[in-house]
Amino acid sequence: MPETVAATPANIPTTSTATKSLTINIVRAIGALVVLIHHANGYFLRAEPTYDTAWQGISRVTTTYGWTGVTLFFVISGLCIHLPQARSQATKLNLKKYTIRRLVRLYPTYFIVCFGLIGMLMLNNQFQGGIKSIIGHVFLWYNEFNPVKGESYSVGPFWSLAAEIHLYFLYAICYPLIVRLGVKRVTQVTLGVTIIYYVAHHFLFLSGSELPSYIQPRDFAVARFGEWMLGAYLAELWCTKKLSYQTLPLIKNSKQLLILSIGLIAVPIALSEIWRDQFYVYIINIPIAIASFYLIAYLLIREDENRGASRKGLKHFTVHLLDKIGDRSYSLYLIHLAVISIVGRIIFTKVLKIQDIDAYAGSFSLFAVTILGIAVSFLLTELLYQLVEKPSHKLARRLTRPTK
Repeated sequence: MPETVAATPANIPTTSTATKSLTINIVRAIGALVVLIHHANGYFLRAEPTYDTAWQGISRVTTTYGWTGVTLFFVISGLCIHLPQARSQATKLNLKKYTIRRLVRLYPTYFIVCFGLIGMLMLNNQFQGGIKSIIGHVFLWYNEFNPVKGESYSVGPFWSLAAEIHLYFLYAICYPLIVRLGVKRVTQVTLGVTIIYYVAHHFLFLSGSELPSYIQPRDFAVARFGEWMLGAYLAELWCTKKLSYQTLPLIKNSKQLLILSIGLIAVPIALSEIWRDQFYVYIINIPIAIASFYLIAYLLIREDENRGASRKGLKHFTVHLLDKIGDRSYSLYLIHLAVISIVGRIIFTKVLKIQDIDAYAGSFSLFAVTILGIAVSFLLTELLYQLVEKPSHKLARRLTRPTK
């Protein structure tokens, strides 16, 4: 039976040569940092940036669409999950090993963060969720977690973990179809389903009050499966030695690839800025995912071209740092916003005796507190990675090791 590899931002896939992929780790790090900057800037400004001032205009352009880092993670997740199946050309998925490895790698870190946060909220009499909310998050079924009185923003990243779990099971369900029809065709079909769902959601006026949160376009695994399958298609090309500029659709060389990727990012974002309609915010996930596909493909091609020397790049401090952040990106993604929020609350309400943090939105004092929160996030990320996440990876490998 095929072995499986990592699925979430912090997990480490192996390439066809059984070595760690520096490219994938760096892409994970970039995705995590983009989301972190997006959330940190939102916490600092306490509102969506506008074009009223130069700083807000810069923030609007550079950080508002930081949530696209989640789209990048979904593409990477599909690549890493499908990679071992593509490598072995497996016709069946070992569901037992697949499930054990996914859950053991994901859940321990999530449990520590989730219940640690709930415990702190209860101690401070700020928890407003009930048993239904807790159970929903234990099983990662509910996408929205709103247990905090007045500061629900601190648990914003949790929604994507529920979507990730749903994508795991959706992939397992669809795997026989992937084997029968081929990854490329299933990718095309799922992207079509995504477009149809977004259009139907918009034009049939399916508002949030009429649909549960977990089948809203942002959260619904079926609507995000096309992004996942783009990663799986990339894994298929990479693993079967068919990944080149000539085998990628619409382009013939690296220059065309980069131009197309930039266009797929810039044009939809510009249009969404002009129309400011939620439909466009949803629909740009598709070109962003396709751009992620091309950019990751470009980096993987470069890595294959320089495979013998690729690890020498670690001598460069920035590359080395991104590689380390990539290893820890799952932990960082989970805790950064909660830590920034908690640090801010402690500094303002406990130290400075200020209750209305919103009154200091955009101020130097809140900026300094936000930077402090980011620093504490990295410190706690390292502790969480070393004490929980890394051991859980080792346990997952031991539990799913092939029997002799």
